[in-house]
Amino acid sequence: SANEKLALGTTLTAVTPHCDPTVNLYDAYHVLEDDMLVDIWPIEARGRSA
Repeated sequence: SANEKLALGTTLTAVTPHCDPTVNLYDAYHVLEDDMLVDIWPIEARGRSA
């Protein structure tokens, strides 16, 4: 549910439809929770989309 708290270290899978053109343009995902920046995930394969 939307109000469920996740344990520290919980692995999540993000399923984004056809994200490769977008991901290819940026250096990082900015992870938000309740409109607050909680983490920045680097995109290590940036610029490698063929």
